[in-house]
Amino acid sequence: MGKSAKSRGIHWPAGWRKSLWVIPGFALLIKFVIISQLPGHAWLGADGDNYLKGLDFLIQEGFLSKNGILHYWPAGYPLFMFTVGAINYQWVLPITAVLQSLLFALSTAYLCQKLHETRLRRFALPASLALTLSPTLTLNTSAIGYELISASVFILVIALIIDLAQLPKRTILNWRVFLIGILLSFNNFTQPRFLLSSLIIFVLVGLFLYTKKFFLPIVIIGIITSFLLPSILVVRNVLANDFATISTNLGVTMRLGAGDGATGGYVNGFPGVDCPATEGGPIEVDQALVKCTINWYLDNPAEIFRLALNKTIYFWSPWFGPVANGSMARNPWMKMNPFYGLATESQAGFDLVFGPFGKVVSWLWILAYVGSMMFGAVTLWRYGGLERLLSLLLTSLIAASWLISLGTLGDHRQRLPVLSMIIILQVIGVFSLRRRPVTKTASKRRR
Repeated sequence: MGKSAKSRGIHWPAGWRKSLWVIPGFALLIKFVIISQLPGHAWLGADGDNYLKGLDFLIQEGFLSKNGILHYWPAGYPLFMFTVGAINYQWVLPITAVLQSLLFALSTAYLCQKLHETRLRRFALPASLALTLSPTLTLNTSAIGYELISASVFILVIALIIDLAQLPKRTILNWRVFLIGILLSFNNFTQPRFLLSSLIIFVLVGLFLYTKKFFLPIVIIGIITSFLLPSILVVRNVLANDFATISTNLGVTMRLGAGDGATGGYVNGFPGVDCPATEGGPIEVDQALVKCTINWYLDNPAEIFRLALNKTIYFWSPWFGPVANGSMARNPWMKMNPFYGLATESQAGFDLVFGPFGKVVSWLWILAYVGSMMFGAVTLWRYGGLERLLSLLLTSLIAASWLISLGTLGDHRQRLPVLSMIIILQVIGVFSLRRRPVTKTASKRRR
């Protein structure tokens, strides 16, 4: 497992190996041109307006601004923009878009290079093309929102884990371990709900790559490093608002996803669970809403399965169409999506996209989408060794985002931060349909 591709006698055409960096690099140059032509030099993501309002209050009132928008939504992403735009806030949007695009290009190139050094080398080039040419991923790097930071950090962390696994000797003080922790800490800073994902990563790394003696130290190092930056958000809220929390919107999102008549997704004007008014500050109100929603589920156990099914469908739904549900209306790809144009140009087009034909296409899309991903995970598992670790990592991180949507709202936007990992599994699944994976036994027979 620790041997490189070169040491195993594998020869990869030099031009193809270079293309693993050239493809995302060329796409990055194109994105720079796109950014230069955009109004404001960036797109707004679903919560882009709120992040910009948070940034405005940070600029006007400083790090300890008491404005509620900085504790209702986690303040990490506005603080990120506040930091990168400190030299000149007039350029904060293009700087943010450029940095996010750079991170995605670097992560894509590095991951595909690392894939090439494993038994998955034949998937490296297709993965590079699929990640780079995915319109939702590529275009959203220029959108104001945490989603593409997370999508990039996750695949960069996976690449570092591959690098760590290939070392002949691994120690708990290896720089890769700390870099993984810092990257995950930054990810958790911009979106704290990924704290669970950080724990999953270090538990699996400890189980697969270290002995029992070092398992607990690795997990402890992971928890400490990945919690470093999110702790700043707690400290900021303690100093500015006199309460210790990262954000105060969990209760609202849980409440909207449940209640009598709930679909599990976004419905305009739907109040969610009927909760009594609560006295106190934001944190007391948030906790009361969480408790109220949990009590509703306990009182209506039959609704749990129905809402979970709906939320699952919404999580995996297309970005647009009769089955779609979520907050991706600002997806830049929507401006070029041919089905969107067809549905908005005429009544006949609308009827075609949202009628029976569109529903059949949407369901076939979901089945193919999830099926190819699951087949990719099974294929990785059959390889054994490092590839089995990758199968568990990718599927566990994707499942963690899905489970969070079950507890809150069904929203296909919650798929966007893990979309890069979904695409990797899909590439492996699709390109393995006509070819069996190279298992350890098969590999020995060849030698």
